[in-house]
Amino acid sequence: MNGAQTLLSVTSTWYSVVNAAFQVEIDTWRGRKSVKAMLQSVTPARTCPALEACLEPENLSFAADLYATSDAELCEDCCESPEDIEAYEAEREKKEAEVFSTLEAGQTVRGTVKRLVDYGAFIDIGGVDGLAHISDLAWHRVKHPSDVLEVGQELDVYVKSVDPESKRISLSVKDTMRDPWYDSAEKYSEGQIIEGKVIKLTDFGAFMEIEPGFDGLIPMGELADKRIERADEAVHVGDIVRVKILRIDTKRKRISLSITKARD
Repeated sequence: MNGAQTLLSVTSTWYSVVNAAFQVEIDTWRGRKSVKAMLQSVTPARTCPALEACLEPENLSFAADLYATSDAELCEDCCESPEDIEAYEAEREKKEAEVFSTLEAGQTVRGTVKRLVDYGAFIDIGGVDGLAHISDLAWHRVKHPSDVLEVGQELDVYVKSVDPESKRISLSVKDTMRDPWYDSAEKYSEGQIIEGKVIKLTDFGAFMEIEPGFDGLIPMGELADKRIERADEAVHVGDIVRVKILRIDTKRKRISLSITKARD
C-alpha cells in the first residue's frame, strides 16, 4: 500500500470526525481545537500535515467545507500530491525503524506528550509514540492524565517494554522518579509508637493512615486482646488509634502495625 492509498484508507474516519466537530461550531477557535483533538485521538500516527494545516485560523474558510467533501476530494484537496504523502510516510517509517532498532526495555529516554486519553498518555520518543498507562504516570493515584501532564510537555520516560512486531512501546513516567513511599518510610522505625486514623476495614484487618498517602496494616490478631471475627468489633473507620510499628518491609512496601502491643 502506497502513501496515497494509506491516506485514503483513513480519510473516511477524518471525514466523519471533521463533519461532527464543525457542525457544532464551524467558525470558532473552540471548534478548530475540538477538531484537532478529535483527529489526534483517532489517527495519532498518521495525521497528515497538510490536513492539520487546513485547520489553521487562516484556512478555516476552507476547513469549513470539509464536512461536505467526499473522501476522494478530501484527500485530493488537503494534500498537494501523492508524492508528498509518500514522502511523509517514508520519513515516518524511517524514524520508526531507527527507534525500534535501538530502543530497549530499561532505558530512560526523552519524550514529548502528544495526546492525553482517559487511560493514559501517548508520548513521542523520537518519531514513535509509546503509551504510558494512567497507573504509570505518578506514584499517587491519578484521576485523569491531564491532572499531571500537559500536551507538548517534555519529560523523561522509562521504557517498560518494547514489542517491534506489534510496534507497541510501554512507558512509565513515575519510574523516572523516586517512590515517595521510601521517603516516608525513612521517617519511622520498627518498635516506634505512633498515632493515626483508621481509613479502611477488611476481612484481614484494618488500614491506618500514618500520613497522607502512607498507610500501614493492623492485622486482625493485632486489633484487640480478645479473638474477634470482624475488624469492626474493635475499630471503625475514622477512629484515631495508637499503634506500635512491628515491621517495615521495604521490598514489598508494607508496614505492619499493632494496637495490642502499643499497650505493653
